Amino acid sequence: MSTIPRLVSTWALMQTILALFKVGVFACLEKEKGAHLSIVLAEKLDLKAEELEASLHYVSLLLPGILSRNQLNEYSLGADYFSPYFQNSLYFALAYAPVINKIEQILAGDSLYGADVQKDHKSLGISSRIFIAKVQEELLGLLKKEEFEVCVDLGCGSGDLLTEIKRQHPCLAVGVDASRESLEESLAIDFIEGDIGSPGSWVDLIPPGKKIFIASMVLHELLVDIARIKSLFGELRRLFPGSSMYVIEYPWLSDAELRAIPEDFRHLNAVYYYIHPLTKQGRPRSDKEWSSVFSDCKIKNVTRYQGYRGCLIYKLAL
Repeated sequence: MSTIPRLVSTWALMQTILALFKVGVFACLEKEKGAHLSIVLAEKLDLKAEELEASLHYVSLLLPGILSRNQLNEYSLGADYFSPYFQNSLYFALAYAPVINKIEQILAGDSLYGADVQKDHKSLGISSRIFIAKVQEELLGLLKKEEFEVCVDLGCGSGDLLTEIKRQHPCLAVGVDASRESLEESLAIDFIEGDIGSPGSWVDLIPPGKKIFIASMVLHELLVDIARIKSLFGELRRLFPGSSMYVIEYPWLSDAELRAIPEDFRHLNAVYYYIHPLTKQGRPRSDKEWSSVFSDCKIKNVTRYQGYRGCLIYKLAL
């Protein structure tokens, strides 16, 4: 019987946290260190004072590690707010809230992802960066052994990974993505707008020089239609023979494997698996399935590395 109240509370709690984030409460508390009365926050952010107090009190009761309330009824951010796990969960929820909020219409066939329902690319870029930060550190370690003049990040998102690669290597950094929405415009990278599954529209724009390609948590999206990933690898092998590509992917876990991992990680993965069928982006794949995909794409030289929390890192010889 306790499951139902907990379900309702979890739903209400997450909706409240997202609302407080969107109206700027967390940003204000983060910028102005120390504790603040709700009435002061309401005045600064032009919000309803009584309603804001109710929302802040609710979150602080259930998640004091995220939002704490002292004896003077002042609020401040708890240490858990700054943890990678919470930040990743927060931005992932923000990224897919537009989709989740349209579940009824999607189930009924009245809304279609990609047409009238879209994810928030900027929030997803932040979430992805946090989620695979440890794995990207491992990737940077592998890249130290490589020699290249041009690094091309397929599905570059915010561009942060390219910026870090460029900081460690004297190279030209090129990002390819279907949208500039999540790209940090201040970063010193060359951006090519294009669908990585349709390489004919952008591959000729890649500058000359010895290349290395990166595909971080993106190739699974092409596997809705295997012809798209075959087209990508076919063009890269034809135009840039002898180049290498590093692929980072989170593996598909069976139900038994999913239930065996820690609860926080299990919930995050379960949502991840749920979202992909809704958005038709292709689900994560097991190591065995990736090996089959590479074989089908005539990639014969594959080196596999085990990354943080089970992530898979592949080095492909094109």
